[in-house]
Amino acid sequence: MTEKTKPIRIILLGNMGVGKTSIAICITQPATLSEGRAQSQIDIEGKDIEIEILDTRGKEMVSDLDSSYFEGADAAMLIFDLTTLDSFYAIIRWNEELKQHVGDIPKLLIGNKVDLKDARKISRDEAENLAQRIGASYFETSIATETLPFGQRRVHGGRGIFKALRILIEQLISE
Repeated sequence: MTEKTKPIRIILLGNMGVGKTSIAICITQPATLSEGRAQSQIDIEGKDIEIEILDTRGKEMVSDLDSSYFEGADAAMLIFDLTTLDSFYAIIRWNEELKQHVGDIPKLLIGNKVDLKDARKISRDEAENLAQRIGASYFETSIATETLPFGQRRVHGGRGIFKALRILIEQLISE
């Protein structure tokens, strides 16, 4: 028999276009991302862990987010696009906003779009240095998507995201 626990709320932060929504969809499929929220379950050592993923839903400016977005957050994923320097530099601002609203919670720094090797602008060393500076673990991911008719999307892969998610959840349940 598996043991139920309270939902773990994970918020996604980062600039527009870094892949937050694609990551949320990948993690929570087949659930629907409604109102920027989706729930899913993941099995960790025989325990069904309920997770709730919150996406900014197009509010990619820090000033657009109110404190209710951060309320009750257990963990965060700070996401940047490996092909865009601005999104990488913005992580400092996102981390400061996170700390202002919820203090020091477990977090991951996610370098997304690792599949776009030729367009990469941030080295692994630079990203790992930033992760250490902000007190996060660093992971590289790829959430390649395909656009279907009528604006629907199909997510392919999810390389690295489930390993990152598992590490984050294990960190939370071991506290």
